[in-house]
Amino acid sequence: MNSTLRTLGIIVLLAFAIFLAWYFFAILAYILISAVISIMGHPMVRFFDSLHIRKIKFPHALSSLLALLIIIAVFFALIFTFVPLIVSEANVISKIDVNMVADRMKEPIIYIQQQLISVCL
Repeated sequence: MNSTLRTLGIIVLLAFAIFLAWYFFAILAYILISAVISIMGHPMVRFFDSLHIRKIKFPHALSSLLALLIIIAVFFALIFTFVPLIVSEANVISKIDVNMVADRMKEPIIYIQQQLISVCL
């Protein structure tokens, strides 16, 4: 009896946690994105904090700003690199004549179908 109630309680709590995750998905997405950015930026911030120009040390705020700017620059560089490639591929795919492809695929499909029928019988 105890194990049944315990299992039922775990299932109810798990269902409630899944519901909360679904309901607050937008907030969780922002939290996860900020966590990833923080994890990526922390080594850069530590590096910039350790830099010394003569006897002047980088302020922590400037180190954080530089790390964030580098992350944003890399993000935009990736976007500007891959978006034109994706657009050109979408243009190529949109120019494909579906009827011609279907006509050319009829014979191989019929052959494969006949082979499968002969193997199954």
